[in-house]
Amino acid sequence: MSSTLIMVNLLITIALVIFLILKLKLNPVISLVLGSVYMGLASQLGPVETIGKITSGFGSLMSGIG
Repeated sequence: MSSTLIMVNLLITIALVIFLILKLKLNPVISLVLGSVYMGLASQLGPVETIGKITSGFGSLMSGIG
C-alpha cells in the first residue's frame, strides 16, 4: 500500500472521529475504536487481525498504566 493512500485514509479516519464526536455526540472512546477499525480495514489488515491489533494495543496500554 502506498504512503499516499495511507495518508488519505488517515485523514478520513481523523475526520470520521471528529464527526462522530462533535456532530453525532458519540462517546469519544467508541469513536476512536470505530476509527481504528476503519483504519485497520482500509489498510487491508482484515477483520480478524484488525480486532487483534486493537485489543493487543489496548491491553498493553492498560498494563502500562497499571
